[in-house]
Amino acid sequence: MIDYELIPDPGILVIRPQEALKTSDFEMLTKATDDYITENGSLAGVCIQAQFFPGWHNFGGFVSHLKFVKSQQAKVERVAMVSNSTLFEAMPRLVDHFINAEVRHFFNDELVEAMDWLRGHSS
Repeated sequence: MIDYELIPDPGILVIRPQEALKTSDFEMLTKATDDYITENGSLAGVCIQAQFFPGWHNFGGFVSHLKFVKSQQAKVERVAMVSNSTLFEAMPRLVDHFINAEVRHFFNDELVEAMDWLRGHSS
């Protein structure tokens, strides 16, 4: 299950994975982001808040995750990964080759800074 919140102004999607990711999680996120993007053109950013990466429920969840990233990545300006997990710390270097968005890692206690960065208030 994914808990999410779409902050309409300035267009930031906050994602909080709670357990192994399922196909239905990405269907829900796709609906929420597609509706917003249709009305506004793009998202200013995505904030992924996670204590750890919960993995996928099954292979279908993994494939849905890849499809979601592929379909949305060109419509998102920045992605902030907020976690103390070493996996998330390394993620910006790994995904830089696959998505157009600027990606940065922030530690859990830097959530305010991450949100400011997504809003374009810092570099």
